[in-house]
Amino acid sequence: MIVKGKENREAVEIVSLDMLVPEDHLLRKIDAAVDFKQIYEFVDDLYCKDNGRPSIDPVVLFKIVMIQHIYGIPSLRRTLEEVNMNVAYRWFIGYPLNEQVPHFSTVSYNFKHRFTTATVEYIFRWILNTAAKEGFLDTSAIFIDGTHIKASANMKKKARKAVPVEAKRYAKELREEINRDREEHDKKPFDDDDDSTPPKEKEITVSTTDPDAGVFHKGEHKKCFAYEAHTACDKHNFILDVEVTAGNVHDSVAFDPLYDQLCEHYPEHKTIVADSAYKTPSICKRIFESGRVLSTAYKRPMTKKGGHEWWKYVYDEYYDCVICPEYKTLHYATTNKDGYREYKSRSYVCEHCPTREYNGLIN
Repeated sequence: MIVKGKENREAVEIVSLDMLVPEDHLLRKIDAAVDFKQIYEFVDDLYCKDNGRPSIDPVVLFKIVMIQHIYGIPSLRRTLEEVNMNVAYRWFIGYPLNEQVPHFSTVSYNFKHRFTTATVEYIFRWILNTAAKEGFLDTSAIFIDGTHIKASANMKKKARKAVPVEAKRYAKELREEINRDREEHDKKPFDDDDDSTPPKEKEITVSTTDPDAGVFHKGEHKKCFAYEAHTACDKHNFILDVEVTAGNVHDSVAFDPLYDQLCEHYPEHKTIVADSAYKTPSICKRIFESGRVLSTAYKRPMTKKGGHEWWKYVYDEYYDCVICPEYKTLHYATTNKDGYREYKSRSYVCEHCPTREYNGLIN
């Protein structure tokens, strides 16, 4: 039997907002677990005490942004539209059905001009510290990886721009070690010509809409402007820290500032787990020297075509020489500016090598 429903769209009812939100709703659980009143202490100095227009409750602003990220809403404009229509969202921010929600530009303005990066960092650390006190964190091992986030920028709106090549963080330390190694081998140290040599430049593609984004293109992915979030998590998937860079910045470049924060806030960690993108000499050296272990994926050896695999060579530390697979000796030649020692054989030795094409150089 067909029953035609009644369209009571104009019905007026007296209802409690709390009754409409299920008891097991995620936002109810978050509201019960987090004391959001603590936020007032972090933002108290950012508001005038005795004049100005009444502000929107800062807790409401942070809850709105939290809703955006929990439910993966792409923009603040869309977030406020959802908050306006979603009963659970209204309950979470404490706005009844007949009250107008804040305009998206108001939320955006506050996070751009009022709340500093330090403010957000304080709140982030406060939540993590609360979780740690309850025993939820396990930071004995920390997992690091990068995730690309597509920027809201059209690839057709772009320009070419020359930018200075950023010096490596460890460049000064590396140069000192190179010169020290060269002096030990009776070689002349390299001159410190940083002040006299003009900085190198490279040309990159920048978005005219979002200049902070970078071009991302990997495998079969379509080329686009993007950001990359380099995220560190504990064993229970709690995010411990995030370093956001342009999408064209390699994972290994963003590691140092992220690792600085991890060492400051979680000095007890013993292991760093990361993929092969972080398997660079500088990263390995820094982690090992700090008394920790890098657990990473196998990386295929990058051997020159026609040459022996590098692991078939044996280094003799006592005589400071390298023994090739044919049991010939390669003697120390120099230490180059990249920090590699070069070991060379006599040209006539490699010319008639039965197992490889002539190269005569290993570093």
